[in-house]
Amino acid sequence: MFEISRVFREFMELERRRTDPGISPEELQRWQLLKRRLAKEFHPNLADEHADQRRSVRVPTLLRVSFPDRRSLEQRLLTNISRGGVFIATGAPEPIGATLRIAIRIEEDAANLVVDCVVVAENFSDGRSAEVEGMALAFETPDRATRARLDALYEEKLFEAAANVHVGRALGRIEK
Repeated sequence: MFEISRVFREFMELERRRTDPGISPEELQRWQLLKRRLAKEFHPNLADEHADQRRSVRVPTLLRVSFPDRRSLEQRLLTNISRGGVFIATGAPEPIGATLRIAIRIEEDAANLVVDCVVVAENFSDGRSAEVEGMALAFETPDRATRARLDALYEEKLFEAAANVHVGRALGRIEK
């Protein structure tokens, strides 16, 4: 078993430096290993190959999301987020290739985070359980301000998920 808080801190330090100013090949290799380990913490049944092919960790979370341009679509739950997109739980996903504008409800923020997306997969599990079906959405080139808000939300949810793993382990040790 590894120390999740240490892994998280090291991963985030490399993650932030990965694009600017950049990281060395050795650091890239370390980042990939840490990314895999975090992904498997959040999704224990995730195969290494699947974790390795993702550009960022898929972070479990629960956020309300609405569709401002589609009144026919009801408010749904966003069940995970990555740097590149989100998974929305729904029994009636939109078809692959459909474009959607989503409004992510952030409790601490007065304004919703509005992002244009495209459906990249439908009718599959969110990785947390076989029972949750829905659609995977990729962000469509957000402007700089929206990208900064998405990055901040992703990092916040990644921190929360890592903290939950850490607390869960501590509680498990106490109960034994």
